[in-house]
Amino acid sequence: MGIADELLKLGKDGVHGDLVPHHVLIGYDGAVALIDPAASAYLDRAQSAGREGYRSPEHIDADGLTKASDIFVLGILLFEMTTGHPLYAEPTHADNEVRIKAGEMPKPRTRTGPNSASRTGKGRLVPHLFSRNCLVLMK
Repeated sequence: MGIADELLKLGKDGVHGDLVPHHVLIGYDGAVALIDPAASAYLDRAQSAGREGYRSPEHIDADGLTKASDIFVLGILLFEMTTGHPLYAEPTHADNEVRIKAGEMPKPRTRTGPNSASRTGKGRLVPHLFSRNCLVLMK
């Protein structure tokens, strides 16, 4: 089971709403579990520390959360796991929000370096964590 599989388990209308790295647990056997779903009842939780770069544009605008919100953040996590660098790491919360809403995303190749997942072998987790069920989520 991967992150996408766990999101799929939430059902057609189910939304995690607070997908951040510290809510993704990986067991010694490679099993993945998502903890602490927030859904739309806790949109303000995303304003708290540790979540600045893990929000979708509709989350920032408080337009409500959908499966697309979780998939957007899933992409942020994938970027981070494969490059070893955060996608949105501006000095201020407001700067991160501007970049997210504008859809500004650097190419992963520009963010790889000596500590990147692709160079350290950590990238082997990616096929397991992001399974083909990500495509099912988008339907």
